[in-house]
Amino acid sequence: MLAYKAIYGQSLFDVCLNTYGTFDYLAKLLIDNNIENIDITPYSGQIFNWDEMLVADQQVNITSQNSKIIYATSVIKNGSVLSVVELQSQGGGISTPNYYQPPNSTIIAKYQITLETEYVSEGGETEIIISDLIGASIIQITRETQPLKINEFLFNINNGQITFIDSTLNEYETIYIIYSKMIIE
Repeated sequence: MLAYKAIYGQSLFDVCLNTYGTFDYLAKLLIDNNIENIDITPYSGQIFNWDEMLVADQQVNITSQNSKIIYATSVIKNGSVLSVVELQSQGGGISTPNYYQPPNSTIIAKYQITLETEYVSEGGETEIIISDLIGASIIQITRETQPLKINEFLFNINNGQITFIDSTLNEYETIYIIYSKMIIE
């Protein structure tokens, strides 16, 4: 088993590709290093043990090692999702990374998520406000197991208000709302 040292900006997928040359051994990498959650981001300098006898694509591994280029694809604070890292040796054999970020690396990370929320009525309501819906796009509203048609409600994206057209909610009636929202970090 060899040790691999992670660098800033790498994901577990990057570590797997830089060691085994394939995702086929991702589960082995996680098990060998006691990692229970694939969503963790390795910290700079974190050591990963890997079996050099299982390298699937020897050419990828040799090319990476000889060129000293490492891909770091984890989302980082400046919005970059791909950084090419070239290690340069300094006196005493110590390697320091030089980061080459893609253009416009000051862009904020944006992604869209789809969520579901529910609302339980107190009865007699024609309008409800759900703060989670501010800035969201309604995908579907289900009432009494039937999806509402687009002409059966109005939605105000600025304050999260849904207005039911020509109907009121019954007491304890549950409304299920599926919506999407852009997340900016």
